[in-house]
Amino acid sequence: MTTIGYGDISGFGKGQIPMILVMLTQFFGLLGFSIVKMQVFNQRKLMSLAEVVSMTQDQVEETLFRID
Repeated sequence: MTTIGYGDISGFGKGQIPMILVMLTQFFGLLGFSIVKMQVFNQRKLMSLAEVVSMTQDQVEETLFRID
């Protein structure tokens, strides 16, 4: 496990504490990203068939009112 390539210090050869810190950082970073992603995708709600029919009916009525 290493972070070389990102400008950080390698987790090897420095003892167990840096390795544990790297692993914890990766774990909590992944956990945080997953929580944020879940919250973003849960904000988008699929409409039910009744809502689609109602919205379409309102749009048709509005269009017919404008034509009249």
